[in-house]
Formats: sequence, C-alpha cells, structure tokens
Amino acid sequence: MRTYLYYDAVKIDGPKKKILEFNEADKFMDDKDLKVFDGLCDVLSNKEKFFTTKISDYQDKLMEKLLELPVDKIFPVLDLYRIFLTHPDATCHFKKYEDGKSRIWVFVSCLNSKNATDPTIMLSLRCLCNIFKDMNGQFCLREMRERVMEAVA
Repeated sequence: MRTYLYYDAVKIDGPKKKILEFNEADKFMDDKDLKVFDGLCDVLSNKEKFFTTKISDYQDKLMEKLLELPVDKIFPVLDLYRIFLTHPDATCHFKKYEDGKSRIWVFVSCLNSKNATDPTIMLSLRCLCNIFKDMNGQFCLREMRERVMEAVA
C-alpha cells in the first residue's frame, strides 16, 4: 500500500453535543473541564489552522480522561479523538510507548466489547486508521499488531 487512508473530515458539533449531553447526565467533567473542552473543540474545529494552533497539556489530559468513559458512552469521544489524531500535536499521545499502547488498547477494547454499538466499532476502526498519520503511532501499532489484528478480525 503506497498511500494511507485517513478519516480527517472535521465535524465537531455532533460529538460535542453528545458528549455534553452525556456529561449532563453523569457529571464526569467539572466547570474547569467544560471550559477546556470548549477550547479543545475550538482548536479542532478548523483543520486549516491546525499548524498554527496548539493543544494544551490540560486539553491533552482531558482527552485522556474522556477516553476512559464506558463503552456505551464512548462513541462521541471516539469521533472527537479521530479528529484529534489528525492534529499535529496529537503526536504527544504516542511519544511514550506505554501511553500509545494504552490509547490503542481503548480501541481494541471497544472492538472486543459485547456492549459496543456499530458506531463505536466503526469509530474505533477509524481512530486506528488515523494513528498511522504519525510515526510514533505507527511504531505503537506495529508493536501491538497481533492484538489489533485479532480485534479487527
């Protein structure tokens, strides 16, 4: 394969609305997190400005926190993370092998879960595809290739 397929369409409103709806019910984000979440959505909403914007450490940590949601509520987070993976600053999630492995494990867990809906499975696969955009992500995927291939199969 000579070219990679990326899912880089930017549509923030849908996942943002659904995450806020889930937060209204479960309160997994406090007021500070909500402000950071708005800022993260602003950064990710304009693909043309990706190379002039930065993802802050707090936004990065919030993204990690959101990836810990249960499988029945993670699908809008996966859609947001799919977009996050196309941002140049997303490389921070894969600089350490252990961090990259834990992110990939989220997708593998979603693919293996009996409670995963079709959108969750589809978005997990799209996130795995977008990880190829970064060399550090490619390394992590290469190291976990057996687990990933088992889950995808």
